[in-house]
Amino acid sequence: MQTPALLLLLPTLIHALTKSEHAAMRRAPSDQQQPASFDFSWVPRGGGPPGIPAWTQWFRQNPSPPPTPATVTQCSDMSVWGTSFDDGPSESTPIVLDWFARAGFKTSFWVIGTNVVGYPDILNRTFHEGHQIASHTWSHRDLKKLSDDEIVSELVYGIMAIRTVTGKTPKYYRPPMGSMDERVQAIAGMMGLTSTLWSQDSQDWTYVDKPEMGNVLTAFQKWMDEGVQGAISLEHDLWSDTSRVGMQAMEILVRNNRTIVPVSDCLRDPTPYNNTILEGFFQSGQFTEHERVLPFRLADLTSTVRMTATATASATASVSATRQAEVTKGSANWTSSQGSVGTVATANSNLDSPGRGPMLSSGAIAGIAVGSAAGAALLVIAAVLLVRWDHAKRVLKQNQKSSPASESDSFLTA
Repeated sequence: MQTPALLLLLPTLIHALTKSEHAAMRRAPSDQQQPASFDFSWVPRGGGPPGIPAWTQWFRQNPSPPPTPATVTQCSDMSVWGTSFDDGPSESTPIVLDWFARAGFKTSFWVIGTNVVGYPDILNRTFHEGHQIASHTWSHRDLKKLSDDEIVSELVYGIMAIRTVTGKTPKYYRPPMGSMDERVQAIAGMMGLTSTLWSQDSQDWTYVDKPEMGNVLTAFQKWMDEGVQGAISLEHDLWSDTSRVGMQAMEILVRNNRTIVPVSDCLRDPTPYNNTILEGFFQSGQFTEHERVLPFRLADLTSTVRMTATATASATASVSATRQAEVTKGSANWTSSQGSVGTVATANSNLDSPGRGPMLSSGAIAGIAVGSAAGAALLVIAAVLLVRWDHAKRVLKQNQKSSPASESDSFLTA
């Protein structure tokens, strides 16, 4: 093919690729992104999970039961502020994630197992962006009103949801509504779990869809004026309005020189996932055995727990690292938008591994390159347009919303 003929093809090629790019931008997000694959075949049917006596007996046969951990309500490190967000993950969680990514801080999320099943990709993003993940039980029931076996099931299934997505087995849990007693605390303790409450509660959930949401900011400013230090604060990422006002509250902390950290950091605990008892429970096979009591064993944490979707999680981690590097570079300027947290967009917040769709066959590209020197120029132009195509796909993927998870009225509290 002669050079003039190749040059005549340039407008056609550019038009075709640009048209495909624009079509991709208009296409529905659901056509562009496949959700990460996590194995939730173990999920119990119905509402609250039934008690399984064999599970309770497995934990009670521990020959060296640990002492019941004291309930946590405040940071050990009084120079920092432990922030926590309950009841997610949800479609509003990215509002919180986006702010923390821009600001360069980490926090802790206390997740409900049923919501993890509904929004696993959001939890996956949360974990890979370096935030602490802890359990808020499976279905947010009042643990004090449950039998011993039902308490164990709520805690086991809640942890299993986290483990399915992250491959980690947390040491911390938060009882729904903060409702617990010595019996609940002792059962959680024999499972290697530390009961974790809070010292500062803005009551944000009580103002959902009400004009009084500004009371949250009033509460935070009052704590600053009183000189509160070493606190663990409770907020919620289940609703968009609590998520948005929560980010304004975080800015109050920053303006008053409070250092925002996850709860595990404020407790000076570098290993929030080393739960050898619960991991031993899963490794022993007792999770799938509901009748017989299998031999007790502590987990061997020298071997890495395999994630259910290793390839997907690794890809997401890579993208998250790139995103975090970009965020860190510009984090010094984040304060310029402090007055308008309410405008934080949920769009462009869901993170997924990038995809790429070739627009030209390798044979066609090779033919153009071999034909003449103009073929090389065509190849360069095609590559540039492919980058634009890839960018369009990324933007489209980031705009996708997760499908709604079912939520019960009981989720309206901590």
